[in-house]
Amino acid sequence: MFRLPPEGNIEEVPNGTDGVYMHDPAVLAWPSLEEMRGSMVRAVLQGNAKGLGLGKGPPYGTLLCHYLDAPFEEQSLKPRQYLQLLMARWLSLFMRGASSLLPICFATGEQGSGKTTVFEKMAWLVEGWGQRAGAMPKDLRGLLAVLTNRHGAIFDNVDRTKWEEDNRLDYICAAATGGHVELAQLYQTNVARRYSLHCDQFLTARHNAWPEGATDAGRRTLFFPLRLPDRNIDHNMWQKDVEENRTAYLAETLVRLRGCLRGLQMTEGRTYPHRSEMHEFETLTMRLADAEGWADEMAAIWEGYMGDYKAGMVEHSPLVGAMMAWAGGPAGRMAIDGGTWVGSAEIYDEVKTLLDPKDMRWNGSKSFGRAMASGMSSLRYALRAESKVLHGNRRYAFSPSQEARENARLAFEGCGGRARYAIEHDEAAEGLLD
Repeated sequence: MFRLPPEGNIEEVPNGTDGVYMHDPAVLAWPSLEEMRGSMVRAVLQGNAKGLGLGKGPPYGTLLCHYLDAPFEEQSLKPRQYLQLLMARWLSLFMRGASSLLPICFATGEQGSGKTTVFEKMAWLVEGWGQRAGAMPKDLRGLLAVLTNRHGAIFDNVDRTKWEEDNRLDYICAAATGGHVELAQLYQTNVARRYSLHCDQFLTARHNAWPEGATDAGRRTLFFPLRLPDRNIDHNMWQKDVEENRTAYLAETLVRLRGCLRGLQMTEGRTYPHRSEMHEFETLTMRLADAEGWADEMAAIWEGYMGDYKAGMVEHSPLVGAMMAWAGGPAGRMAIDGGTWVGSAEIYDEVKTLLDPKDMRWNGSKSFGRAMASGMSSLRYALRAESKVLHGNRRYAFSPSQEARENARLAFEGCGGRARYAIEHDEAAEGLLD
């Protein structure tokens, strides 16, 4: 076990010192301080492994950065900025007391993009080569067994997971922020055991697989979009890399963690404007970046990340697609321009005339109303939606930006039910039936 004082030398101490006792058979022993000393000196002399920051120089300045790197898809954030978020998440595995939130990490991308490997590489350093992601357990008992017995878990290809069954998504969210679950003790009558829920979770899927309206999960999740790499992923290469360089990677991790402790000490009590919806983890990264002199860059990362997150919510939401088509049509434009508060049933009556029947996800105005109520986060991002209860009924108003209005017009024009809308509402059909 290592003691990392903010100042002075890192010390190797017996397990149990200062009342700390570590026991997890899944975790490999770290190299001794003597084995790591040369690598730690090199990391310090590089001047790039001070704490959270990636450093400078090709490709990013340190061995650990090169190891954690992945073929991130450039969006609002550049690949280097996604790597910075991943570095923050790696270091936070060892700083559990610094943030009450353990962000769920979600890698998305097509087959062969390496979305599983990006998380397995972290497991190889902690638990040894050969650790692999597993499938999401089929039942709730299996899921709770993982969440209550392991410090971390990688769930692979969760695209078809039925999140609402047995409220499993609630347990996943609770495990990211800390909570407890009571389970009946086997072979005992009316005896329950209380288990802690606090687990570092890593998921992969082709796309954002959270169900629509799952805002609790979304605001606890860091998404990492990946593209196909320039060359095939060679696991034999990674195995050799881990065997040869694990000591150096863990040595750099220790050096960085000591820098992070110094940063937390320097910035104690400081507050920062929130740009994301995961305030505790964002504040942790801002404090560390501030101490290292690049707070503006970290703030820009969170700004860009939230831009990508909001765009993703809109892009993959059937509800938003339907609402954009409605907002771009005659009824929607009248409501928006007039500042009118409208009910979900009125909107549904219009939407069902616009969409092709095969695109309708709702079997009536009530289910559509429930979707609107649960999807308010997405509707706020897309159309600046507001809601209130008026005379016992929930009503909605919209004030979209000019860009959103143009996107809504295009959504209406590309809608499969457009011509039918014109005919059923006795609109002038000129130009609509081309």
